[in-house]
Amino acid sequence: DHSVIGTASLRRQAQIMAKNPTLKCVNFRGNVQTRLRKLDDGVVDATLLAIAGLKRMNMDGCATSVLDWGEMLPAVSQGAIGIQCRSDDERSLKYIDALNHPETKTCVDCERAFLEALDGNCKTPIAGQ
Repeated sequence: DHSVIGTASLRRQAQIMAKNPTLKCVNFRGNVQTRLRKLDDGVVDATLLAIAGLKRMNMDGCATSVLDWGEMLPAVSQGAIGIQCRSDDERSLKYIDALNHPETKTCVDCERAFLEALDGNCKTPIAGQ
């Protein structure tokens, strides 16, 4: 239908175009409020925003639809929080270890290995879960 979708994510653009090549994706930058204002002003017909971010900002009411993983795969390690410290800082390592979730770490390690095997980085349109 030639609708214009605003997103700065190459990963999202690739998935959108794979599902519906009649859509047009345009580079769409700015904070959430700016993107929503551009949407309201008719600059684009639709945009994609992370529901987790909208929830954190108490703006999830702005979402008209929430895509499931069958519709849009997330970026590798999306939503995981990483903490670094000096390898010899035993006190900090003890605190950090208490925050670690072993199952999540295993998933993140696997997803990052997948990304590395594909020679991917933050600018390549690679999704995974």
